[in-house]
Amino acid sequence: MAQHIKALTSTRAIAAVMVFIHHYGRTSFPFDRAPHLFQSGNLAVSYFFVLSGFVLFIAHHERSINYVDYARRRIARIVPLYLFALFLCVCLPVFLHTYPLPANFVRQIAYSSLFIQSFFHGYPLTLNAPGWTISIELFFYILFP
Repeated sequence: MAQHIKALTSTRAIAAVMVFIHHYGRTSFPFDRAPHLFQSGNLAVSYFFVLSGFVLFIAHHERSINYVDYARRRIARIVPLYLFALFLCVCLPVFLHTYPLPANFVRQIAYSSLFIQSFFHGYPLTLNAPGWTISIELFFYILFP
C-alpha cells in the first residue's frame, strides 16, 4: 500500500486490546472495575471488518485489478495459516486425548475446512473459535470483489 494512515494503526491497537480484554480480562483487575466499558469489546471485531474493507479499497482503488488475481492473493495470504491452525486444533486434542471428541467432530472439521462454519447454527465457534472471522471475511471477499 502506497499510503500509510497512522491514525488507523492506533485505532486498530485500541480495538485489539478491547477484543482481548473482552475475551480474557473482564473479570481481572483493573478491568473488572469498569465492566460496562469492556462488555462490548466484541463489537471491535465489526470494526476490523470495516477497517479491512477500507484498507483494501485504499490499496486498490487507483489500479485496475483482475478478480481472479485478487482472490488468489487474498487466499494465499489467509488460507495457509488458517488451515495450519485448524490442523493443530484438530490434531492436538486427538493425539493428546485432552477431551472426548464430540459426535459431530467430522462435521466440524468439514465446515471449518470449507470456511462455512459461520453459516451453520452451533458451528461458528467450534474447533478454532477465532476462525469464524475468516469464514465471514472470505464471504465478503466473494460478495464484494
